[in-house]
Amino acid sequence: MVLKQDHEFNMKRFLRLAYYEIFKAQSFLLIALAVSALITLFLTLDEGLEVAERQLYIMYILGAYFPLLIALLTNNGLMKEKEGHTAVFVCSRVNLGVLWLRRLILGFFTVGVFMAALLALKNHLIPGLFPPIFALTLLIPVLFFSAIMALVSALSCSSAAGAIAGLFVWTLLYFYSPTIYSRFGPNFFPFLEWAIFFRIKAPIGALPVNKFYYAMLCLLLLAITFCLHRSNLQVERFSRQ
Repeated sequence: MVLKQDHEFNMKRFLRLAYYEIFKAQSFLLIALAVSALITLFLTLDEGLEVAERQLYIMYILGAYFPLLIALLTNNGLMKEKEGHTAVFVCSRVNLGVLWLRRLILGFFTVGVFMAALLALKNHLIPGLFPPIFALTLLIPVLFFSAIMALVSALSCSSAAGAIAGLFVWTLLYFYSPTIYSRFGPNFFPFLEWAIFFRIKAPIGALPVNKFYYAMLCLLLLAITFCLHRSNLQVERFSRQ
């Protein structure tokens, strides 16, 4: 009986924590998801566009611009709270590394559920519009740019520096994408889902290798960021004052 009550208490505590982390601390993330869904659904239902054009425009948004937008929004919150000495949370005595990781997991889970639901709806409206595997592969560019911004923010203790670094990397990769593709091929191209429907016509068979390389790079960047945050006890000191 006691174990059951403890389990129910922990579940309620976790749900309250998830509510705070997603709806309060990352409210702009939900707004961005809603706006992205509306725009892409409008493109899906636009009868003036051919199916190939709908695929291209939607992947242009979800595969190229969406990762940058989500990375900017998820990077901004925690560093601003840290800089403004307002990092007091539901579990107050928590290391900054744990807090950052929790934010990352919850935000990434939210984006994953959104992507899966959105692509399922699109395939329901137009059967076969996108491969279902895109619901997973589209998350890797989001994680990649988030990892870059998070690492630079942790190194510089500035969310602005992280955002500038992320924008700089994205700009280079985007505007030099034809050169990157011609030199390195589809296995190292950062916006592969978009390239599949773009004039490059990248092979969809390159997705597993491409995503594996970028996933490994993301894990390395995130591990370094976690170690940097974990060594910072600033949140714990604030919570005890």
